[in-house]
Amino acid sequence: MAKADNNVLLNGLTGSIGKQVTIKQRGGKTIVSKAQQPREKAATAKQQEAQDKFSEASAYAKGIIKDEEMTAMYRSMAQPGQNAYNLALKDAYNAPVIENLETGKYLGKPGDTIQVRATDDFRVFRVTVAIYSGKDVLLEKGNALMARNGKDWVYTATGETKGSKVIVTAEDLPGNETKQEIEIA
Repeated sequence: MAKADNNVLLNGLTGSIGKQVTIKQRGGKTIVSKAQQPREKAATAKQQEAQDKFSEASAYAKGIIKDEEMTAMYRSMAQPGQNAYNLALKDAYNAPVIENLETGKYLGKPGDTIQVRATDDFRVFRVTVAIYSGKDVLLEKGNALMARNGKDWVYTATGETKGSKVIVTAEDLPGNETKQEIEIA
């Protein structure tokens, strides 16, 4: 792969030359690379799964580009050489991460809190907390509120619900979910 800056012949040029060379424009630079050849073998199940995931992420990113407000949000977070489409694609491809789940302040009384630290490559959309009894009966479920730091989420218990298990679900804008379960003494 070659990169060309300020080349009079390649400036603004994109496409393929025969089946030998492909020319792309990325971040104001011209990139010349070997042309991609058609696949000779059928994709394996794992490759097909990766292709399907990429197709879904690409569809999400294309939808974001059609929405001016969302495009502006993604563009504001883009790094140099990255655009709103690239960041939306990356966001759709990666699920949020639950870094910490703190239940020390939850004693089963109304007003007790459960704190969750959830992060994403763009933004965590929602964190849901579900409290279950020892017999796996749902006692309480609701949305946590985002703290001012933008990473921590706090769920406040509403009833007398001494549970024995908490399941936290973090969701990002594209709908990717990550769950974490913790047993409570």
